[in-house]
Amino acid sequence: MITKKEGEAKGLTVFGGSLAILSTIVGGGVVGLPYSFYHTGIPVGILMNILFAIMTLYSCILYIKAKDLVGNLASFSEIGFILQGRKSVYIISVIVFVGCN
Repeated sequence: MITKKEGEAKGLTVFGGSLAILSTIVGGGVVGLPYSFYHTGIPVGILMNILFAIMTLYSCILYIKAKDLVGNLASFSEIGFILQGRKSVYIISVIVFVGCN
């Protein structure tokens, strides 16, 4: 029997936390895809998946190019501030907040 020492922190390791996040993301997709295919049909569902994959790839490429242009910045807000000024920080924050909820 393995026991924990007193005062030792309980919780996930970095690897365990990474797996938990990955399972949450993948789990949502696994549940959502059949539902979307049910409502759109197989041909349209496949076409939409391909279209969204291409759009995601393109947005990642644009993000990397923007990071190269303005330097090695850490977030969307920093890139927006450099390119568009202070108002873009608020707009990006709202978009990220709405997208995460």
